[in-house]
Amino acid sequence: SIISIALLLLCISCSNDETLENTKNSKDLEVVNLNDFADNGNTTRSGNVENQAVLKFKDYNVYQETLNKLQGMSLEKKEAFFNDLGFRGAYSSLKEADDELDKIFDIEDDNAFLEAYKEFKDKYEDTYLFNTENTYDLSPYLPFTDAELELLGSNQGYLIIGNEVIAPNNNCLLYTSPSPRDGATS
Repeated sequence: SIISIALLLLCISCSNDETLENTKNSKDLEVVNLNDFADNGNTTRSGNVENQAVLKFKDYNVYQETLNKLQGMSLEKKEAFFNDLGFRGAYSSLKEADDELDKIFDIEDDNAFLEAYKEFKDKYEDTYLFNTENTYDLSPYLPFTDAELELLGSNQGYLIIGNEVIAPNNNCLLYTSPSPRDGATS
């Protein structure tokens, strides 16, 4: 009976410690609307910011710690991390699109495959880039090539550190623009 009470108190104590840690972390990292920060005089790469959810880090150290932590995680743990935050950024949405494309590749009928791929491409034409030079490359690509922001950025690659809006870098020529409003060229 005493052992049961001791175990119960230990479990409650651990649960309270976890709650305190989650509360502390929520102040270090949160999901915010990019428009709320772009309107404060911050500018972005394109100058035109859409209404989008982004991760906001308290400071550069929290950003770097989070990045290092995620880079060492399995795919399942990364998914759980983003699900717990309620954030569906570049990493999560591209993984979802890739999973959808994998199902399309399982279609054996050529006509059904082509129709399913056309629907897939139409669905994501405003979000991703597609290779127009190699017709055998059917993969969707993010509209930026910044590796760190591919993991932590929004679908367009933005995040916030402190009160500074961070825009993605493009390290190579991309295929085709997902939308004429972002200013990219093919």
